Amino acid sequence: MEKVSTKKHTHFAETFDGITLIRAFGKQNDFKKKINELNNNWITCQVFQDACHFYFQVRLFFLSNIMFLCSGFLCIHLRGTMAPIYLAMMFNYLEGMNNRLCSLLHGGKEIRENLIAV
Repeated sequence: MEKVSTKKHTHFAETFDGITLIRAFGKQNDFKKKINELNNNWITCQVFQDACHFYFQVRLFFLSNIMFLCSGFLCIHLRGTMAPIYLAMMFNYLEGMNNRLCSLLHGGKEIRENLIAV
């Protein structure tokens, strides 16, 4: 992804340096063709990156919710054998882990989208 983006920026920088030569030799169509090719490559990389992030996010949400559900069942199963404060602490700890995992994924995606928007 970074290499594709770097190629695109390099192409723009070289074009601005040589804009008079491009116009003098009538190479505007070659420039348009090259920039469209670089944009298509960048968009393709972006789509694959978003798909991978979404797949990872769904897997992590599923696993964290299973962990949360299992902790609830464990608290119900152990309610007569352990002190309620220990069960509450365990459940609260696992709930916090679940929330942190979810916020980590959301935060990472938002930061990346904000960096792209700039």
